[in-house]
Amino acid sequence: MGIITSYITYRGKAKTRHGVHPPFVYRFIDEVLYAKGARLSDEIESLRKKAEANATKLQLEDYGAGSRLAMPGSPTISQIAKRSASPIALSQLLQRIVDYYHYQNILEFGTNLGLTTAYLAAADTQPKLISMEADHTLHSIAEDHLRTLGLSADLRLGVFDHLLNPALEELTSLDMAYIDGNHQFEPTIKYTQACLKRLQTHGVIVVGDIHWSPQMEAAWQAIKTMPEVRTTIDIFHAGLIWINPDLTPEHFTIKFP
Repeated sequence: MGIITSYITYRGKAKTRHGVHPPFVYRFIDEVLYAKGARLSDEIESLRKKAEANATKLQLEDYGAGSRLAMPGSPTISQIAKRSASPIALSQLLQRIVDYYHYQNILEFGTNLGLTTAYLAAADTQPKLISMEADHTLHSIAEDHLRTLGLSADLRLGVFDHLLNPALEELTSLDMAYIDGNHQFEPTIKYTQACLKRLQTHGVIVVGDIHWSPQMEAAWQAIKTMPEVRTTIDIFHAGLIWINPDLTPEHFTIKFP
């Protein structure tokens, strides 16, 4: 199933808040998902525009088929900003989630250019944020972006498999995980399961690009059957996962943005 077909299917299934009855999900849609904006959005989007206009070619690590960064030749910063950075609406939503639920401990898989990292770091709650990136060049660009914005985050360079357990041990209580790196079935499942073990009761896991490929579609369907998972919301660009046992076990597809 191609991405366009997946989107058409998604839009056909997606509801608005008026088709949702559980109070937790209705409030989330009404007060968080459909809210607008985020702190420092003008400043962050100014950096995005500069990146999108930057024709500098980069020599990146070989990410392979499991990454949106897998581009032929030497991609430019512009190509990366346009094709692999998280959508603006999703990045801003992540910040609103952090502030709405007062999250303090966040783990991000895939720093990329640091734009979504900046939205998370700019949250009012001033969370402890660990962001992992395998590519040295992207790691350096992200550091520069955060420095320009006057924001701080713990940016760690290395492959996820090496960095994940130490990061989870350090965070101890995980409020949010944003998994947006290796877009293959097995790594997505493995990273989700690892985060589920550390996720606090009212926390959330956000899995990016759940409709990006057949492997990601299959991973999302498998995640929904995990015994810890109670409520999920598919917003096309990402899937949101809650484990709170007080929630009704149910899966929603919601129109966004």
